[in-house]
Amino acid sequence: SRTLKEKEYTPEDLPMWNFDGS
Repeated sequence: SRTLKEKEYTPEDLPMWNFDGS
């Protein structure tokens, strides 16, 4: 579930993508 927010994150923030579905 990747949103436009993923583009705001850097490769180092990959773990956060798991929570962006909240």
